[in-house]
Amino acid sequence: MIRAVAATLGLALGVAACGPPPDPMADRFAEAARDGRAVRDTIDGRPVALLAEECRVYDLTAPPDDEGAREPVLTPDPYPWFSSCTRQRVAREGAHVVVTLGRTAFGAGGCCAAGGTYRTRDGRAWERQTDGGGWAPVSEPQPPPPADTSAAADSAADSTVP
Repeated sequence: MIRAVAATLGLALGVAACGPPPDPMADRFAEAARDGRAVRDTIDGRPVALLAEECRVYDLTAPPDDEGAREPVLTPDPYPWFSSCTRQRVAREGAHVVVTLGRTAFGAGGCCAAGGTYRTRDGRAWERQTDGGGWAPVSEPQPPPPADTSAAADSAADSTVP
């Protein structure tokens, strides 16, 4: 009798081990949604489920890999020094999901050394909000801000030695 129970238990454990790996991000979705870091909705008839963690955005409609890990679908531009994620928000706004990410450099104070506001309709194609309030595809480089000629003139005047 004990052998039969052990064999049944072993078979059940073996079958369970062959199933899909656990998805820790999906398990944390409800908490992240309460904190404003995740949204699950339908946009233009397509399901969208996005989760922000450590200033990276993950698409939960795509299955995880064989080890249960996911690749981020959006990350802010890299920053060359140590920084921490201090701002992340995911929300449905009209026909888009809008994501705000912000990394603060250690010792710098304020936000943000890297990040910005982004939007998507499907979790794959992203646009970034420009300084002028418009939207540009993430794949396109952002134009540099206009140069402040008065500051450059002041700096040049300060560097001259009489």
